[in-house]
Amino acid sequence: MSPSSAFIEEAFKQESDYAVFLLLEFHFSGGTARYVNNTEAITSNGDVFSPLYFELDLPDSSDDRLPDVRIIIDNVDLVLTQLLREHEGDPPTVSLSLVTSLDYDVVELGPIPLTIKNAGNRSPESLELNTGVEDLLNRSGLPVIYSPGVTPGVLFV
Repeated sequence: MSPSSAFIEEAFKQESDYAVFLLLEFHFSGGTARYVNNTEAITSNGDVFSPLYFELDLPDSSDDRLPDVRIIIDNVDLVLTQLLREHEGDPPTVSLSLVTSLDYDVVELGPIPLTIKNAGNRSPESLELNTGVEDLLNRSGLPVIYSPGVTPGVLFV
């Protein structure tokens, strides 16, 4: 999903009446934890996002590798750390979305699906997650290898 023209126009203004919010969702096997980079909770598309301070460290431009996004989360209540420990063998998927204060139900960008590659530094103050996109280009496209032994009816030249 690409941003609306109204959002792009507001983004390039020197001053704007709109605030931009990042929505961060952790999809665990037992449910979903939702957070917004704000000081108060918001409701977007019927889901309540709890306030939580977090930063995104975006990747450098590089053609030879897939981008990784580092998420640094304020860990003062330790709830997210506890959820990650409970699901250590089955890490959650993460999605990022962007909304504005004009209408929380209009998602301007996203959701961008990310996979947790590893949990970096964990401390009582902060939690660092290294995430990235799934490497679809280097996956095998065919589940079956075609050879005369497996598929005798296929002509091999």
